[in-house]
Amino acid sequence: MSSEVQYDFGFGDRFAHTVVPFRKLSSVKALPGIYAWFLRAVDGSFAEWQKINSVYSSRELRVNAVGSLGEVYSGSLEKVPFEAQEEEFLSGMTDSIAAFTTPLYIGISVNVLRRLTEHQRSFDSSFHGPPIGGLMGEGRVDSDTEEESNVFGVRLATSLREAGITHTSNIFLKVVYLPEAEKRNLLCVEALLNRTFHPPLGRK
Repeated sequence: MSSEVQYDFGFGDRFAHTVVPFRKLSSVKALPGIYAWFLRAVDGSFAEWQKINSVYSSRELRVNAVGSLGEVYSGSLEKVPFEAQEEEFLSGMTDSIAAFTTPLYIGISVNVLRRLTEHQRSFDSSFHGPPIGGLMGEGRVDSDTEEESNVFGVRLATSLREAGITHTSNIFLKVVYLPEAEKRNLLCVEALLNRTFHPPLGRK
């Protein structure tokens, strides 16, 4: 089951996208488009929020800097998760988390159904089976390819397992269909969105 969300700001312009639970990806259309993966809260507990926060904080930056007299510094920086206090946490924040969450991953495809089916297959193999090594995607991977699907599926499964998230009901997607778009158009939008929103599990 998928749901279409529409925005009408009263100026004659309308915007729409489709929201799909992870286990209902078969309802996605085999059309060109852009998709994004998200996490939502299910029980609204503080413990669950900490797990979600852990996944969204899994961003790492590779840094090269030059100091005095040409001295070079190189290494990686990891994002420090925000530490909220349980007594300050408002229970029942499931609506807020679902509404304001940022994308974990943004991708494109000339056939969204095929691409998401491959993502799902790779994720399920890793999430429900033994950990898979060697597919964490340290190098560049081309968009809209089976290799991209394999790399992201493993990265998502690994991140959720490490955070202690054991149910796929936390996962949902948003899709914008662009039936007339060519791949070069989709690649341009993909680059723009990724550089604007910096999804933590985005392509390298």
